[in-house]
Order: sequence, then C-alpha cells, then structure tokens
Amino acid sequence: MNYRQSCRLMKIALGIGAAAGFLGALLELGAMTSLGVAAAIAGVVQAMFFCRCPYCGESLEIRGGLPNYCPVCGKKLV
Repeated sequence: MNYRQSCRLMKIALGIGAAAGFLGALLELGAMTSLGVAAAIAGVVQAMFFCRCPYCGESLEIRGGLPNYCPVCGKKLV
C-alpha cells in the first residue's frame, strides 16, 4: 500500500466511523457507536503505519492533506 492509498483509506474510515458513531449515538445503539469509534481508530492506526515517505520511510504529516515534498529528506512525492 502506498502513502496515497493509505491517506485515502484513513479518510474513508474516519467518515464511516463518524457517521456510524453519530447515528449510533442518535439512536442510542451502543454497539453501532462502538463500531464507529473502532473504524475511526483503525483508520488512524493504519495511516500511522503505511502513510510514509517511499524514499526515506519517515512518517508523513497528513493533517491538512498530503505534502508535495517529504519534510525529512526533501524529495518530491509523486
């Protein structure tokens, strides 16, 4: 998995997790709320492991979107 796929998967997991968590809280379904929280946490954890620079392997700062250049080695991210 490359860093772009990892970031996309994290955004999808956060969206699904937020929707399921909100809907579960609204309908007072504890299992659905827990599932939503778990999906959001899983999305963030996978991004911590897979959203890395393909050149130096350092973790990319993805708050605010993907950077164009690696903040550590300075190489352009394609």
